[in-house]
Amino acid sequence: MGCLSDAPRDNPLDVNNPEQIYALSGTVHTYYPHPPRSRIEGARLLLSPTNLLSLTNQEGTFKFENMPAGNYVVICEKEGFLIDTVSIEIPTNNTLDFFLDGLPYFNQIILSSHRIAHFPPIEDVYYIDLYVTASDTDGVEELQSVWYEVSGLSSSDTLIKTTTPGIFNIRMQTDILGLNHYIGQPFDLFVQDKFGAITESSPHYVTRIIEQIPVLLNPSQGDTISSQPFQLSWQTVFLPYDFHLAIEIMNISEFGFPTLIDFIDAIPSNESSYLYSPNLNPGRYFWTLFIIDEFGNSSRSREGAFIITSG
Repeated sequence: MGCLSDAPRDNPLDVNNPEQIYALSGTVHTYYPHPPRSRIEGARLLLSPTNLLSLTNQEGTFKFENMPAGNYVVICEKEGFLIDTVSIEIPTNNTLDFFLDGLPYFNQIILSSHRIAHFPPIEDVYYIDLYVTASDTDGVEELQSVWYEVSGLSSSDTLIKTTTPGIFNIRMQTDILGLNHYIGQPFDLFVQDKFGAITESSPHYVTRIIEQIPVLLNPSQGDTISSQPFQLSWQTVFLPYDFHLAIEIMNISEFGFPTLIDFIDAIPSNESSYLYSPNLNPGRYFWTLFIIDEFGNSSRSREGAFIITSG
Protein backbone atom coordinates (compact mmCIF):
# COMPACT_ATOMS: atom_id res chain seq x y z
CA MET A 1 0.00 0.00 0.00
CA GLY A 2 1.38 3.32 -1.02
CA CYS A 3 2.24 6.04 1.57
CA LEU A 4 -0.08 8.98 1.99
CA SER A 5 1.38 12.31 0.84
CA ASP A 6 1.63 15.27 3.17
CA ALA A 7 -1.60 17.09 3.85
CA PRO A 8 -2.11 20.17 1.63
CA ARG A 9 -0.85 23.48 3.03
CA ASP A 10 -3.44 25.76 1.47
CA ASN A 11 -5.26 26.54 4.72
CA PRO A 12 -4.80 30.31 5.19
CA LEU A 13 -4.73 29.85 8.96
CA ASP A 14 -1.85 27.37 8.81
CA VAL A 15 1.38 29.18 9.75
CA ASN A 16 3.32 26.65 7.68
CA ASN A 17 1.37 27.62 4.58
CA PRO A 18 3.90 29.11 2.15
CA GLU A 19 1.12 31.19 0.64
CA GLN A 20 0.29 32.85 3.98
CA ILE A 21 0.83 36.63 3.88
CA TYR A 22 1.25 39.10 6.72
CA ALA A 23 1.37 42.81 7.45
CA LEU A 24 3.87 44.98 9.31
CA SER A 25 2.80 48.27 10.86
CA GLY A 26 4.35 50.80 13.18
CA THR A 27 5.09 54.41 14.03
CA VAL A 28 8.04 56.80 13.72
CA HIS A 29 8.75 59.11 16.67
CA THR A 30 11.34 61.70 17.58
CA TYR A 31 13.96 60.49 20.03
CA TYR A 32 14.13 63.80 21.89
CA PRO A 33 12.69 65.48 23.83
CA HIS A 34 12.05 62.74 26.32
CA PRO A 35 8.41 61.55 26.57
CA PRO A 36 5.99 62.70 25.47
CA ARG A 37 7.64 62.34 22.08
CA SER A 38 6.19 63.65 18.82
CA ARG A 39 5.42 61.56 15.74
CA ILE A 40 7.18 62.19 12.43
CA GLU A 41 5.20 62.66 9.22
CA GLY A 42 6.78 61.89 5.85
CA ALA A 43 9.43 59.47 7.11
CA ARG A 44 10.55 57.04 4.38
CA LEU A 45 10.66 53.32 5.18
CA LEU A 46 12.30 50.80 2.86
CA LEU A 47 11.65 47.07 3.27
CA SER A 48 14.58 44.93 2.13
CA PRO A 49 14.98 42.65 0.19
CA THR A 50 11.55 43.45 -1.35
CA ASN A 51 12.33 47.14 -2.01
CA LEU A 52 8.80 48.00 -0.91
CA LEU A 53 8.44 51.61 0.20
CA SER A 54 6.13 53.22 2.74
CA LEU A 55 5.76 56.80 4.00
CA THR A 56 4.41 57.77 7.39
CA ASN A 57 1.14 59.70 7.46
CA GLN A 58 0.20 62.71 9.58
CA GLU A 59 -0.01 60.44 12.62
CA GLY A 60 3.49 59.10 11.96
CA THR A 61 2.26 55.59 11.16
CA PHE A 62 3.25 53.25 8.31
CA LYS A 63 2.22 49.82 7.03
CA PHE A 64 3.55 47.10 4.76
CA GLU A 65 1.12 44.45 3.50
CA ASN A 66 1.24 41.17 1.55
CA MET A 67 4.46 40.02 3.21
CA PRO A 68 5.41 36.33 3.13
CA ALA A 69 7.02 34.89 6.25
CA GLY A 70 10.76 35.50 6.41
CA ASN A 71 13.56 37.79 7.53
CA TYR A 72 13.55 41.46 6.55
CA VAL A 73 15.50 44.64 7.11
CA VAL A 74 13.57 47.90 7.58
CA ILE A 75 15.41 51.17 6.91
CA CYS A 76 13.85 54.37 8.25
CA GLU A 77 15.03 57.80 7.13
CA LYS A 78 13.88 61.39 7.24
CA GLU A 79 15.78 64.52 6.24
CA GLY A 80 17.27 66.10 9.33
CA PHE A 81 17.34 62.84 11.29
CA LEU A 82 19.81 59.99 11.78
CA ILE A 83 18.96 56.91 9.68
CA ASP A 84 17.89 53.83 11.66
CA THR A 85 17.91 50.19 10.52
CA VAL A 86 16.16 47.23 12.19
CA SER A 87 16.17 43.50 11.32
CA ILE A 88 12.89 41.66 11.91
CA GLU A 89 11.35 38.23 11.40
CA ILE A 90 7.84 37.85 10.02
CA PRO A 91 5.47 36.67 11.51
CA THR A 92 7.31 36.80 14.85
CA ASN A 93 7.35 40.63 14.60
CA ASN A 94 4.39 42.43 13.09
CA THR A 95 4.71 45.84 14.75
CA LEU A 96 7.73 48.10 14.79
CA ASP A 97 8.40 51.54 16.28
CA PHE A 98 11.27 53.82 15.30
CA PHE A 99 12.72 56.64 17.43
CA LEU A 100 14.82 58.89 15.21
CA ASP A 101 17.52 61.16 16.58
CA GLY A 102 17.40 64.63 15.03
CA LEU A 103 20.70 65.65 13.44
CA PRO A 104 22.73 68.64 14.63
CA TYR A 105 23.46 71.32 12.05
CA PHE A 106 25.48 74.49 11.53
CA ASN A 107 23.80 77.88 11.29
CA GLN A 108 26.91 80.00 10.79
CA ILE A 109 30.66 79.45 10.55
CA ILE A 110 33.04 82.43 10.58
CA LEU A 111 36.73 81.66 10.12
CA SER A 112 38.92 84.75 10.17
CA SER A 113 42.49 85.96 10.71
CA HIS A 114 43.51 88.91 12.88
CA ARG A 115 46.55 91.05 13.54
CA ILE A 116 46.85 93.32 16.58
CA ALA A 117 49.75 95.78 16.41
CA HIS A 118 51.56 97.04 19.52
CA PHE A 119 54.40 99.42 20.19
CA PRO A 120 57.68 97.63 20.89
CA PRO A 121 58.82 95.91 23.03
CA ILE A 122 55.42 94.16 22.93
CA GLU A 123 55.20 91.93 19.85
CA ASP A 124 52.29 92.05 17.45
CA VAL A 125 49.67 89.37 18.03
CA TYR A 126 48.39 87.11 15.25
CA TYR A 127 45.51 84.70 15.68
CA ILE A 128 42.76 82.77 13.91
CA ASP A 129 39.25 83.09 15.26
CA LEU A 130 36.66 80.37 14.66
CA TYR A 131 33.09 81.34 15.56
CA VAL A 132 30.25 78.83 15.15
CA THR A 133 26.51 78.92 15.76
CA ALA A 134 24.80 75.54 15.62
CA SER A 135 21.55 73.86 16.59
CA ASP A 136 19.83 70.48 16.53
CA THR A 137 16.59 69.23 15.01
CA ASP A 138 15.55 68.17 18.53
CA GLY A 139 16.54 71.52 20.07
CA VAL A 140 19.73 73.47 20.73
CA GLU A 141 19.98 71.96 24.23
CA GLU A 142 20.87 68.59 22.64
CA LEU A 143 24.21 69.87 21.27
CA GLN A 144 27.25 68.23 22.81
CA SER A 145 30.39 69.55 21.11
CA VAL A 146 31.94 71.21 18.06
CA TRP A 147 35.48 70.62 16.79
CA TYR A 148 37.64 71.31 13.75
CA GLU A 149 40.27 69.36 11.87
CA VAL A 150 42.94 70.69 9.49
CA SER A 151 44.31 67.43 8.13
CA GLY A 152 46.99 69.10 6.01
CA LEU A 153 48.60 70.53 9.15
CA SER A 154 47.68 67.66 11.51
CA SER A 155 45.80 70.22 13.58
CA SER A 156 42.53 69.75 15.49
CA ASP A 157 40.84 71.10 18.59
CA THR A 158 37.49 71.36 20.33
CA LEU A 159 35.71 74.71 20.38
CA ILE A 160 34.65 76.28 23.67
CA LYS A 161 30.93 76.19 24.45
CA THR A 162 29.90 79.73 25.40
CA THR A 163 27.23 80.71 27.91
CA THR A 164 24.83 81.31 25.00
CA PRO A 165 23.31 77.98 23.85
CA GLY A 166 24.45 77.00 20.37
CA ILE A 167 27.45 79.35 20.18
CA PHE A 168 30.99 77.93 20.13
CA ASN A 169 34.30 79.74 19.72
CA ILE A 170 38.04 79.20 19.71
CA ARG A 171 41.03 81.51 19.24
CA MET A 172 44.27 80.02 17.90
CA GLN A 173 47.18 82.35 18.58
CA THR A 174 50.22 82.01 16.33
CA ASP A 175 52.83 84.14 14.55
CA ILE A 176 52.81 85.52 11.03
CA LEU A 177 54.62 82.45 9.68
CA GLY A 178 52.19 80.05 11.37
CA LEU A 179 49.23 82.12 10.19
CA ASN A 180 50.42 81.90 6.59
CA HIS A 181 50.55 78.10 6.86
CA TYR A 182 46.77 78.05 7.31
CA ILE A 183 46.06 79.93 4.08
CA GLY A 184 44.53 77.49 1.57
CA GLN A 185 44.17 74.69 4.12
CA PRO A 186 40.62 73.28 4.48
CA PHE A 187 39.06 73.46 7.93
CA ASP A 188 36.55 70.61 8.37
CA LEU A 189 34.10 71.22 11.19
CA PHE A 190 32.01 68.67 13.08
CA VAL A 191 29.07 69.08 15.43
CA GLN A 192 27.83 66.25 17.66
CA ASP A 193 24.67 65.90 19.73
CA LYS A 194 24.21 64.11 23.05
CA PHE A 195 23.00 60.94 21.31
CA GLY A 196 26.17 60.72 19.21
CA ALA A 197 24.86 61.93 15.85
CA ILE A 198 27.55 63.91 13.96
CA THR A 199 27.22 66.38 11.09
CA GLU A 200 30.23 67.56 9.08
CA SER A 201 30.41 70.95 7.40
CA SER A 202 31.75 71.75 3.97
CA PRO A 203 35.42 72.88 4.04
CA HIS A 204 36.11 76.43 5.22
CA TYR A 205 39.24 78.48 4.57
CA VAL A 206 41.16 81.43 5.96
CA THR A 207 40.62 83.80 3.06
CA ARG A 208 43.43 86.31 3.65
CA ILE A 209 45.75 88.01 6.11
CA ILE A 210 45.45 91.81 6.27
CA GLU A 211 49.09 92.77 6.75
CA GLN A 212 48.66 96.54 6.44
CA ILE A 213 48.42 98.30 9.81
CA PRO A 214 46.29 101.48 10.07
CA VAL A 215 48.35 104.51 11.11
CA LEU A 216 46.84 106.93 13.64
CA LEU A 217 47.51 110.68 13.34
CA ASN A 218 45.70 112.44 16.14
CA PRO A 219 45.49 112.01 19.07
CA SER A 220 48.34 109.55 19.35
CA GLN A 221 51.16 110.44 21.77
CA GLY A 222 49.37 111.16 25.02
CA ASP A 223 47.81 114.37 23.65
CA THR A 224 45.69 116.41 26.03
CA ILE A 225 42.09 117.06 25.02
CA SER A 226 40.40 119.91 26.90
CA SER A 227 37.19 120.28 24.90
CA GLN A 228 34.63 117.85 23.54
CA PRO A 229 33.56 116.67 20.98
CA PHE A 230 36.98 116.02 19.46
CA GLN A 231 38.38 114.70 16.19
CA LEU A 232 40.05 111.33 15.65
CA SER A 233 42.16 111.14 12.48
CA TRP A 234 44.31 108.61 10.63
CA GLN A 235 46.10 108.03 7.36
CA THR A 236 43.75 107.07 4.53
CA VAL A 237 43.78 103.31 3.95
CA PHE A 238 44.07 101.97 0.38
CA LEU A 239 43.49 98.25 -0.26
CA PRO A 240 42.50 96.37 -3.45
CA TYR A 241 39.42 94.74 -1.88
CA ASP A 242 36.28 95.70 0.04
CA PHE A 243 36.67 96.66 3.68
CA HIS A 244 35.39 99.06 6.32
CA LEU A 245 36.89 100.68 9.40
CA ALA A 246 36.06 100.55 13.10
CA ILE A 247 37.21 102.52 16.15
CA GLU A 248 37.69 101.18 19.67
CA ILE A 249 38.09 103.49 22.68
CA MET A 250 39.48 102.21 25.99
CA ASN A 251 39.75 103.88 29.40
CA ILE A 252 42.88 103.25 31.53
CA SER A 253 42.14 102.90 35.23
CA GLU A 254 44.43 104.25 37.95
CA PHE A 255 45.79 100.72 38.28
CA GLY A 256 46.58 100.52 34.55
CA PHE A 257 43.74 98.20 33.51
CA PRO A 258 41.94 98.98 30.21
CA THR A 259 38.13 99.02 30.01
CA LEU A 260 36.17 99.17 26.76
CA ILE A 261 34.25 102.45 26.52
CA ASP A 262 33.02 102.43 22.94
CA PHE A 263 33.22 100.57 19.62
CA ILE A 264 32.19 102.41 16.47
CA ASP A 265 31.71 100.06 13.51
CA ALA A 266 30.90 100.38 9.79
CA ILE A 267 33.00 103.49 9.11
CA PRO A 268 33.41 103.81 5.29
CA SER A 269 36.82 102.81 3.95
CA ASN A 270 37.49 106.22 2.34
CA GLU A 271 37.12 108.13 5.62
CA SER A 272 40.21 109.49 7.38
CA SER A 273 38.63 111.15 10.43
CA TYR A 274 35.75 110.78 12.84
CA LEU A 275 34.12 113.37 15.14
CA TYR A 276 33.63 111.72 18.51
CA SER A 277 30.70 113.42 20.21
CA PRO A 278 29.88 111.42 23.40
CA ASN A 279 31.40 113.17 26.43
CA LEU A 280 34.17 111.21 28.16
CA ASN A 281 34.99 111.64 31.83
CA PRO A 282 38.39 113.11 32.70
CA GLY A 283 41.07 110.44 32.63
CA ARG A 284 43.54 108.50 30.50
CA TYR A 285 42.42 106.77 27.31
CA PHE A 286 43.69 105.16 24.15
CA TRP A 287 42.02 104.42 20.84
CA THR A 288 42.72 102.01 18.00
CA LEU A 289 41.55 101.69 14.41
CA PHE A 290 40.58 98.40 12.74
CA ILE A 291 40.57 97.40 9.07
CA ILE A 292 37.85 94.74 8.63
CA ASP A 293 37.20 93.02 5.31
CA GLU A 294 34.01 91.35 4.08
CA PHE A 295 35.08 87.97 5.54
CA GLY A 296 35.72 89.31 9.04
CA ASN A 297 39.53 89.36 8.78
CA SER A 298 41.03 92.33 10.58
CA SER A 299 44.17 94.33 11.29
CA ARG A 300 44.38 96.71 14.26
CA SER A 301 46.54 99.80 14.62
CA ARG A 302 48.90 100.56 17.45
CA GLU A 303 47.37 102.41 20.39
CA GLY A 304 46.85 106.16 20.29
CA ALA A 305 47.00 107.53 23.84
CA PHE A 306 45.24 110.71 24.97
CA ILE A 307 44.12 112.48 28.17
CA ILE A 308 40.72 114.06 28.78
CA THR A 309 41.00 117.03 31.18
CA SER A 310 37.33 118.15 31.27
CA GLY A 311 33.95 116.44 31.02
